[in-house]
Amino acid sequence: MKSLFLSVACFLAAVCAQAQQWSAVMTENSEGQAYDSFNSISDLEKFVLEQAKKNRVITEVVYGDGKWYAVATHTSSATKIECKWGASFPSDWVEERWKEDMYINKITYGDGYWFVAMIDKVPYVDQSWGRRLSWTEAEKFIKEKWDVNNKYNITDLAYGNGYWYIVMSVLKEYEGQSFKDSETFPNDWINTKYKDGYNVSCIEHDGKKWYVVMTKHTKNPGEIIFNPQKGFPEAKIKTQWDNSRRISSLVYARSEEDDDDYSWMEALFSEKSNKEKAAEKLAAKDYPGAIQYYKAAITENGKDEVLWNNLAWAKYLNGNCSDALSDVDKAITLKSTSYNNHTKASILKCQNKCAEAIKYFDEAIRLYRKEQEKFTSGEYYADRADVKRCIGNYSGAIEDIELAIAIEPYNSKLKDTLKELNKLAGNK
Repeated sequence: MKSLFLSVACFLAAVCAQAQQWSAVMTENSEGQAYDSFNSISDLEKFVLEQAKKNRVITEVVYGDGKWYAVATHTSSATKIECKWGASFPSDWVEERWKEDMYINKITYGDGYWFVAMIDKVPYVDQSWGRRLSWTEAEKFIKEKWDVNNKYNITDLAYGNGYWYIVMSVLKEYEGQSFKDSETFPNDWINTKYKDGYNVSCIEHDGKKWYVVMTKHTKNPGEIIFNPQKGFPEAKIKTQWDNSRRISSLVYARSEEDDDDYSWMEALFSEKSNKEKAAEKLAAKDYPGAIQYYKAAITENGKDEVLWNNLAWAKYLNGNCSDALSDVDKAITLKSTSYNNHTKASILKCQNKCAEAIKYFDEAIRLYRKEQEKFTSGEYYADRADVKRCIGNYSGAIEDIELAIAIEPYNSKLKDTLKELNKLAGNK
């Protein structure tokens, strides 16, 4: 085992010595801009929504060095922005947003997740996206779109999990484009294109090569691109901000091995099962992480009703109530317990199906009495009181809260709820 550890350590040292570098493109612009980094994708999502309230639109998102980096740029008018992320690309969600005249503004991959942002104020009249297994196939997709309509432009590129995603948007007016792939950073080609009036539109790295797309705009703002460096170029960005330039693109050049996230090494040195990892994520309120590991655990043992219930509960806590329903139904089919009936009742309450939820809270309470000697928490009664209140059954809700208080006599929150219910019921 010692020799195996040394071998892996040597391998890691070799990998770390490979090019894992950052580059940034900064373009002349006087609009306000902010960027930040995040340890989790849920924190990234919060940043996107917070910036939207300040009339700032997410213009770049990149995952590198174990963190998410996001750039938000001020817009002159209020812009609707929505984002979606998950283990798979949200194609159905994109289709629905297209119907609302929203368009993909940013797509990226990192830490096992696809992230897509869409906005409504764009200079596009149509949009399409494609997924391809190789850059050769991606090039073919791009040229096919250009043959159909020369106003199609590449508006974003993303590589992750072995796939290329290409976003093509139809502009109101034609703008020429050119792209290049290179094993080394294509500085000379980029500078030549700058002289011809082009600007960088998007830049990506797949672990092997650099991929740069440049567009010839009617107006050609001044622009610079940083040579790749180890570590995020924070100081350089600050200097260019002071010179009235703003971040227009970021790219993290990783090694090929990064795309695998070293999952095989984690499995080698970790004795924890997917079920245990999921439980840890759930306890830490990392619901997306819990969902991911519960799904993995279910592939190993799909007949464990606890796994199906906990997957449903994690989705419920993450706000995915509709998606959670089929999982809890699977749990109940395998074995009906107080826990999964309580989970289903909570999900139905989340969907405003209060009358139906009461039936499952009733069953959860009945089964709990059968499974346990006595209640140690008033949670089940308090939750049933909440759905009774939802349908206007205040007397029934009061009875349940009183039962909950009998179990937890020092719970001030339950006592406050009882006061509210008595007021609603017109009791003194």
